Formats: sequence, C-alpha cells, structure tokens
Amino acid sequence: MLAGVGAQRLLWASTSTKDDRYSDTHYVTNLALPGSINTMPEETLLAVDDHGAVPRDPLGADVPEARAALRALDALGISFEETASRLETEAVTGFESAWREIQEVLRSRMEAAQGRNG
Repeated sequence: MLAGVGAQRLLWASTSTKDDRYSDTHYVTNLALPGSINTMPEETLLAVDDHGAVPRDPLGADVPEARAALRALDALGISFEETASRLETEAVTGFESAWREIQEVLRSRMEAAQGRNG
C-alpha cells in the first residue's frame, strides 16, 4: 500500500429492492461486508433497522453456485473477465464524459457571469 493511502473500499450503490419477489432488505443484508459502503434510500435503511438480519457469511454460502454459473457461462463462450473489463471501460468512459460536460457547463456559466460583471 502506498504511504498515506487508505485501503480502497467496496461501494454498493442504490441497494433498494426493485423486485417485489425479494425482501425489502434483500440486497442490503446479503451484501453487508466488513469495510464496505452501502448507499440506500431512507425507506430501505428503516426496513433494515426494523427487520433486517445480516447473515454470518453473506456471500460465502453462494460461492459454489456462483462458481458453477461462471463455468456455465464459460462453456457458452462468455468470458467473465472480458465482460467485466468491457463494463468497467464503459462505466469509466461514461463518468469521464459526464465530468467533461459538467466542466463545460461550469466554464460557460463562469464566462457568462464574468461578462455580466465585467
């Protein structure tokens, strides 16, 4: 680890349950990992506080099933590594594009404000 740099933490974002077949705490309780960060709507937070139960090993119980799913995808010619890499690249590109757009809007507004005050 680099001096002065803390460990990177896993962020679960918007973990409210969107599918009525699952418990209203499904994603929060099943993704509760030491050192992770979870953002959720207040309604989900209150549900977790009221009746959420975090399993002792949230992800561990499904490891054999997850490995079998990855093997099945591989047998179909679908590479997890390639898919994950593509999704990561697309996400980074999207964030970079949004950042550039925000910078341009701010630059334009600052120039307009300077023109009015100049």
